[in-house]
Amino acid sequence: MPRGYTQARFHNAEGEVIATTEMPTNRIFPTLNLPSTLALTKKLNSDAISLVEAHKPNHWFAYHVETYQKRTPSSGSGVDYDFVEERIVARCAALTQQGKHCKNEAEKGSMFCHSAHRPEKGSFPLIDDPFLIYEFEEIAALVDLNPYYEKLKKDMNNEV
Repeated sequence: MPRGYTQARFHNAEGEVIATTEMPTNRIFPTLNLPSTLALTKKLNSDAISLVEAHKPNHWFAYHVETYQKRTPSSGSGVDYDFVEERIVARCAALTQQGKHCKNEAEKGSMFCHSAHRPEKGSFPLIDDPFLIYEFEEIAALVDLNPYYEKLKKDMNNEV
């Protein structure tokens, strides 16, 4: 094994080794989020949805990530990581002041990123694509929703 590298073993929920790789020792962290190489994309005002092989292309709206936690102590040489969860990461559902789709990831359990696009910050433009709004709601519903999102969801339903 090259100097400065160690063997990393990734275990599934049953504890079986599913992957082994060499990792730089300076990249051994307590938690690793491994994004898939596939992303769902959709241009605003377009009906075309694509599954592309790129982590976050320009028009991405969702991708899959797996989270692993470092096992302490590791068995033998190298490092072991245990599977924690898998989830879908959505793009923030807000539009920027320039009218473009925000490029940030939505926080877990929310349709919005950590920036000024949060409902508690006041008014914000929401993308007007019905398909993407539906998808963001579905992804956010996979975990507990914050009260601001619940209020937004109720307000949106009242407008219909």
